[in-house]
Amino acid sequence: MALQSYVLQEAEAVARYQKLTWCAAEGREVMSLQHDGIIVRRKNGDDGKEVAQRMTTYVSDAAGYDVQIKYENMQHVQEYEDVDEEWDLPPLTSTGQ
Repeated sequence: MALQSYVLQEAEAVARYQKLTWCAAEGREVMSLQHDGIIVRRKNGDDGKEVAQRMTTYVSDAAGYDVQIKYENMQHVQEYEDVDEEWDLPPLTSTGQ
C-alpha cells in the first residue's frame, strides 16, 4: 500500500501543477493549495460546474491522463468573496529542497 501512495502522490503533484498553470493562464486567483488539489476564487457570474469542466479538459490533456475536477461550493469562503485586498506574496517557485 505504501508504494501505491507514493505513486499517487506523483500523479497528484502533476495534476496540481497543471491546475495552477490553467489558473495563471485564465487570470484566476488560487486561494489555497491542498494535498491533491487547489481552491480557486470564483469570478462574478461564473458557473462553477462549467469552470470545473474547462479545467478538467485542460488538466487531463496536459497531464496525459484522465483528471476529474469537481466543483464544490464552499459556503464558509463565500462571505469573503467581495473582499478586494492586494496580497504581496512571492511567486510560486520550486527550490529543489
